[in-house]
This record gives sequence, structure tokens and C-alpha cells, in this order.
Amino acid sequence: DPLWGVDPGVGLYMDDVYIARPQGALLDVYDVARIEVLRGPQGTLYGKNTIGGAIKYVSRDITDKWQGLGSYTGGSYSNNDFRASIGGPLIKEKLRARISGGSFSHKGYGTNLFTGKDVSNKDTLAFRAGLDWLPSTSVKVQLTYDQTKDDAEPKGITRLAANPLCPAFSGGACPPEANIYDTRSGLAPINSTNAKGSALNLHWTINPEWRFRSITGYRESDSENSIDFDTTPGKIADVAATYFDNQTTQEFQLLHDSGDKLSGILGFYYLDGEAGGVVKNIFVASSFGTTDGNVKTSSYAGFLDGSYKLSPKLTLNAGERYTSEEKKAHVF
Repeated sequence: DPLWGVDPGVGLYMDDVYIARPQGALLDVYDVARIEVLRGPQGTLYGKNTIGGAIKYVSRDITDKWQGLGSYTGGSYSNNDFRASIGGPLIKEKLRARISGGSFSHKGYGTNLFTGKDVSNKDTLAFRAGLDWLPSTSVKVQLTYDQTKDDAEPKGITRLAANPLCPAFSGGACPPEANIYDTRSGLAPINSTNAKGSALNLHWTINPEWRFRSITGYRESDSENSIDFDTTPGKIADVAATYFDNQTTQEFQLLHDSGDKLSGILGFYYLDGEAGGVVKNIFVASSFGTTDGNVKTSSYAGFLDGSYKLSPKLTLNAGERYTSEEKKAHVF
């Protein structure tokens, strides 16, 4: 649910940084090494507690060898997807950098028969830069920045039956369209999302059994969209909404792996975020409703998880989490 104050049931992470709002999660993933999926509930292994589990995107590592990748995907509806990345050592074994980006577009699957514009198209630009600093053989510091801009037209919503209010507001009947991707919306086609974020990750290998990690992140996004629920030129059920959010997160992890029987993690997590916006509703032309406001969230948590191998085929696992979270809301 994009409305502020509603937390996602499945946590999404970009390089271990939790993305608190679904608007910020509408990103085209590129230059990814792997995707990890964790069955929920999640709360004792890392990050934010979520009832439905977690999905983590892990970017490709920067190495001491220059590497470049590029791809193009073409297809129907003038699909044009470009991806490119390049990275390598600036100072061998000390400083590495990588930049990557993508452009993703296709024409609309349908047409707004009232305005003549495409609907359900795609128009996204994405960019990411990363820097690795290795002050010693046991310490690595990673700094990343990413940005996504989505300027696609709204999705085309189809009617399953004629709207009975159509003759009064549009001057005639409005049966379902022949093409399910077409629409006749009279609402201004607004649908955009701008999201960006940065992260600072510290990896310290204390000894062969113990590791320490610090994950600092900041993310923000702004989006606006219009939803024509009646899908007709008439002002029967129209909604225009804008959203904003920002978040600062900090996580510390102490990880242990004896290499034999015992492994585990002790962690601390903090989130400070704000989300809000304005939703304007128009019903049957003369009834108006506006909701605006913001919600501020402050969350602290400590977690512990450990596994002990009783035998080669049997492992005992236990975890615990304590969370203290406060939300303050202003709603009009």
C-alpha cells in the first residue's frame, strides 16, 4: 500500500539497506550479482522486522580487474532496454570504482481513446555508482549512490461492464472497450517516481572467526500519480495523489562462524523516517475529499540468531528480537 503509515509486509533491501516505502521499491534492478529471498517472518537475522520475509538485491562486486558489461534487449511495442557497467581498480588493492546505468522503455500496450495518448508504456532511467576503499587487508569500506527516474504514463484500466453513471456525465453509454488495454480516462495522465539513495558499508574481519559490519543508509523518493477508477471522461471517481518519503538507517552486526559447529549474529538496528503526501478525491463531480498529512517513524531493535550443528544432518537454530517503535502522525 503506497499510503504513508503503512509498512510493507515483505522487506526489500538494496545492498543490505532496507527500503521502507513501496514507491522507493519501484526500481529497475541492474548490475545485480544475485537475489536472496528469505521466508518470513524476518527479524532475527538482519535489518527491519517484517511479517512476510525479505528480498535482498546484492550488487556485483568491484574487483582489481577492469570489467565492463553491456546488453540490449529489443522487442515488440518498440521495447528498448539498455544496460551498461564498467569498474575496476583506481589504485590496485586500495581503491576501486564502478558505475552502471540503464534505460528501459517501450510503447504503450494500449491507447487512451479519449486523449489519443499511450497507456501502460515504460520510460525509466537508472544510475548507480560505487567506490570501494581497502585501508588494510582486513577492512573494506563501500560507498554507493543510486538514482531512478520513472516517467511512464499511467496504466490502462479496463471496464468489465458499462458504467451506469456514464450517460449523465459523458453524454452517452460507455461499454467495455474492445481492447482490454485501452481506456477513455479524462483524468490528467500523471504518473512519475523519482527515488535516490546512498549507503556506507564497513566490513571488518577481526579474525578468522569474527567479523563486524556497519551499514549506514539514506533514501528518499517523490512520486505523483492519478487514478481514474471509472475509466471514463466523466468525473465520477477520480483520484490524484502525491507522496514523499525519506529515511535514515543504521545497522551494526557482529558475526561469528567457528567453521565447525557454532555460527551466529548479534545486531542492532535503527530507523528514522518520514512519509506523507496528499490524496485528492472527486466523486460524482460535486463531492470532494482531500486527505493529507505525514507519519514519522522511529524504530530501535536488537536481534540475536545462532545455529549449532548437533550432527552433519541436524542443526539447532534459535533467534530473538526486541523492537521499540514509535509513530507520530499528523492527518487532515
